[in-house]
Order: sequence, then C-alpha cells, then structure tokens
Amino acid sequence: MSEPQKSEPQNGRGALFAGGLAAILASACCLGPLVLIALGFSGAWIGNLT
Repeated sequence: MSEPQKSEPQNGRGALFAGGLAAILASACCLGPLVLIALGFSGAWIGNLT
C-alpha cells in the first residue's frame, strides 16, 4: 500500500497571503486618491492629508 499524500505546508499558504495583502496595499496607495476625488473629496482638505 502507498502512503497517503501529505497536504501542502503552511509556509506556502502564508507567503501567498502576505503577497496578496502587499498587492492590495500597493494598489490602494494609487487608487485611494482617485476614489476620493471621484467621490468629491478634493481641494484643500485632500491637500492636508499629504
């Protein structure tokens, strides 16, 4: 009889989660200001954020 296959290690899953989180944060950095401008937040108020 053959041995049952082991499930993949948790290290791969953790790295995948960390990479996905980094990608979301990187895109939020660029898309965040565009969303604020699209919603009408602009002018001096948005200038105080940076």
